[in-house]
Amino acid sequence: YRVSCATDLEKMYRFFDLDDDTECSTVGGWVMEHLGRIPNEGDSFTFDDLNITVTKTDYRRVLEIEVKKPAL
Repeated sequence: YRVSCATDLEKMYRFFDLDDDTECSTVGGWVMEHLGRIPNEGDSFTFDDLNITVTKTDYRRVLEIEVKKPAL
């Protein structure tokens, strides 16, 4: 799945059935919180069973991520 980082974080949580205690309101803020810095394209991390990869950035912002679920 490709997800815009301007997306409301609660909307993404509902779609992927996730739960996390965070004060972030957007997907972009959540990604930066998990990486601990402004991300670069290609940066990735795992959250629950999802693989998250940064696919687009613009200077000091993350614009888009790719979310992959593991194959069953």
